[in-house]
Amino acid sequence: MAALHVGPMMINPSIVVAAVVTDERIVAAIRHFIALKFTEQPYEIFATVNEARIWIAAVRSRYALDLPRRPERP
Repeated sequence: MAALHVGPMMINPSIVVAAVVTDERIVAAIRHFIALKFTEQPYEIFATVNEARIWIAAVRSRYALDLPRRPERP
């Protein structure tokens, strides 16, 4: 399942991934995928949605200057 993220992450460098999971088997699988370094984007594991949202907000604000901006609509 984690490999499905590789294509979109190569096309859109502003994607960050926050996995919300508590099953240790899934945590281990995600850690293995992260260790393979298929992508450079931030990818973290959290036990709660709230923790994940806080991290996403922090990461997005840190990299806001580096993210491509969408053109303004007329």
